[in-house]
Amino acid sequence: MPYPSNVLFLSFVIILFPLLSFLVLIEGKKINNWAGHIGVLLTGISFVCSLFLTNQQWNLPPFQMQTTWFYVGNSSFTIGITLDHLALVMLSLVTLISTLVQLYSISYMHGEKHYFKYFAYLGIFTFSMLGIVTTSNLLVLYGFWELVGLSSYLLIGFWYLNDKAVKASKKAFIVNRIGDIGFLLGIIILWNNLGTLEFEEIIEKLPNSISSDNIWLTLAGIGLVCGCIGKSAQFPLHIWLPDAMQGPTPASALIHAATMVAAGIYLLARVFPLLDDVTLAILVGIGSITAFLGAFSASSQFDIKKILAYSTISQLGFMVMAMGVNATHAAIFHLVTHAFFKAGLFLAVGAVIHEMSNLIGKSHDDPQNIKLMGGLYLKMPFTFICYLLCTLSAIGMPFTAGFLSKDLIISYVWAWADLKSAQWQNPIIYIIPLLAFISTLLTAFYMSRQLVMVFLGKNRYTATNPTRNDVFQALHDPNIKMLIPMIILAFFTPYMLFSTHPFSANFSWILQKILILQSQVSHIDIVFLTALEHHRHISTMIICAGLTLISVAFAYIRYAVPKRIIGITPNTIIKGPSLLTRLARNAFYLDTLYLFVAINFTQHVGNFCKKLDKGIDKSIDILAITQVVFSHIIQFLDKKIVDGTISLISFSVSGIGQLSRKISSGQIQLYIFSVFLFIILIITMLLI
Repeated sequence: MPYPSNVLFLSFVIILFPLLSFLVLIEGKKINNWAGHIGVLLTGISFVCSLFLTNQQWNLPPFQMQTTWFYVGNSSFTIGITLDHLALVMLSLVTLISTLVQLYSISYMHGEKHYFKYFAYLGIFTFSMLGIVTTSNLLVLYGFWELVGLSSYLLIGFWYLNDKAVKASKKAFIVNRIGDIGFLLGIIILWNNLGTLEFEEIIEKLPNSISSDNIWLTLAGIGLVCGCIGKSAQFPLHIWLPDAMQGPTPASALIHAATMVAAGIYLLARVFPLLDDVTLAILVGIGSITAFLGAFSASSQFDIKKILAYSTISQLGFMVMAMGVNATHAAIFHLVTHAFFKAGLFLAVGAVIHEMSNLIGKSHDDPQNIKLMGGLYLKMPFTFICYLLCTLSAIGMPFTAGFLSKDLIISYVWAWADLKSAQWQNPIIYIIPLLAFISTLLTAFYMSRQLVMVFLGKNRYTATNPTRNDVFQALHDPNIKMLIPMIILAFFTPYMLFSTHPFSANFSWILQKILILQSQVSHIDIVFLTALEHHRHISTMIICAGLTLISVAFAYIRYAVPKRIIGITPNTIIKGPSLLTRLARNAFYLDTLYLFVAINFTQHVGNFCKKLDKGIDKSIDILAITQVVFSHIIQFLDKKIVDGTISLISFSVSGIGQLSRKISSGQIQLYIFSVFLFIILIITMLLI
């Protein structure tokens, strides 16, 4: 048994080396040319240490370590790490994918103005993800959660001179904050009811503190689910992910295919014992809708990266569905397989876009438009093979890892529908597995469609631009630094690395350990879960394999013939796209709906408030001016009229007093003269 100090040392190296990469590179203009190598070295060390740590801890009980962080009254907040099988799997996955992406980026991002900042952003992002998967505290997880959001904002908007990239980064940041508000409220509710945010203590206190029908348990679970809906791009907050493809393609592989979007699934797995029946039912509904919407929207896209973005949304929907039917281990298993084949697809797409940019040159055509591609399998054979293997795993072709994980999820969903239909006496519940099968059918279609249009047939761009044929002949596979990560990721697509049985995931070493962990923390009967999966395993496998083969054949027939794509004669009547095609191409117009319902409404309210504020300001200004004028009038009346009248009266009284004083001098002759003068005045008035 390893010493705890050894475990702690390896844990700190794994977590802190990506942070060291960020600190070294963020202002590393002088080492700009070596930024990629430094990032690969430090993250690679984290990956190697994660392998050592996994090897030491895999067959041992979970390792936990906490220390007091701060106090609030009589309660204490702790900070620590938890290293169970789930954390160990995620540690190895995150560090491996991050190392491969950074190795790929050395050549892909060469020549960028802020080359060193790109690798610094990758470092802080990797550090944030490692913090999420190792922390033992929900509050600390929330801190790393927000740091992941900031890191993704920086990477999506890396090309900040591109207006679309800036808008996409803002959209991703704002939409994620909507879900994070619910996440924070869920944390507050848990603290208020349990007095702790430690995962282990929450699980221990939960049965004694909150009954299964307690409204606070439901509200807390829904709040945590909101965090997953935002980060893992679930309906209705999935709209940020397709736009996030404006960032560099390697960053898309890391953030939006392998790690960041998986953070929401990891969160659900960590807090799964908190989720009651109501919350699980919500997860099933959201997951099924998301899986269908993503697959349906991808089926009519022509942007090669957007197709993969909607594919990611759909696959995440499958994982959330698995969570809703109590199959946490199946969700995590699909998370792992999806990380490899989707990251491989993105890196292969990056190589294709790089060569298409050379082919198009200074033209304004879009190098990501698959309608301009074709015939690349001869020019990029290694890229084609990697892309083919990852595509086969993505569509769930037998003998691939994707087949094992997707078949496992759908088996549980179908068996769950059988149980609930009998329990509720309502067959409408079968719409959930039906949506899962339709999503499987659509996944095989759009992935095969993309493979055919990108690699097979003849190149359609040179067909309309023959002057670029010489450039097309010079196209080639990427260099070794870009090719090695693609080959390694494609290497993880066959079933052998995950299960000794090609048609059953129950023989998977990863799945068994996660299943044991789930049974320990959730008190779920492993025998019951296994029986539940086997109840529909054979029928699910046959149906999925049949649907996959039908879709592949249809896509090949539909798109392998060149005239289907560009063979339009002058006499051809061009029809507009159908309603279903328009719905798929515009992702059910949800962005437009949000634009009118939320954004425009908010803008109208803001404009109204702005006008109201201006009107209030004008009214106040008029009132102030009126008061000033009125005060001047009052001042004039006070000084000229009131004060003048009083002054006149006082002057008159003073004059009369002066006159009276002169008359009343005390001389007899003056009094006689005054009487005589008064008599004369009276006589004169009488005579007149």
